[in-house]
Amino acid sequence: MSLPSKYKAAIYDAPGSISTKIVTLDMPEPGAGEVLINLTHSGVCHSDLGVMTNSWKTLPFPTQAGQVGGHEGVGKIVKMGPGTENSAVKMGDRVGIKWMAGICETCEACRAGMDASCFSGVSLALSLYTSICEPSFEQYD
Repeated sequence: MSLPSKYKAAIYDAPGSISTKIVTLDMPEPGAGEVLINLTHSGVCHSDLGVMTNSWKTLPFPTQAGQVGGHEGVGKIVKMGPGTENSAVKMGDRVGIKWMAGICETCEACRAGMDASCFSGVSLALSLYTSICEPSFEQYD
């Protein structure tokens, strides 16, 4: 499958206000242990509004102009990164991206099947500020 060299994304063009802009970005390459997903759906929740309007005072710094938003999406795997040969997911699989970017799988919440409340979890919304994960208001993630 041939992938385009560019794709579209919705950015926060005027953080502090309710404003987005569609831009064209370079196609990312999946890194080690990562996959590239062609997103078909993206959720928009209240936390996206909080990040866009800079109303989350606990974030490490204000939202930067040009930041791609979103942290929930669904799509199909279109490319596998190095080290994914034995992964539970394969090319063409339909996968979901939820707001948790990482969980411990050992705390009480994880063991009870409530990984969205993981005591040691990394939230995708917060990880956007530390470059751990990519956002979901885009065609490819």
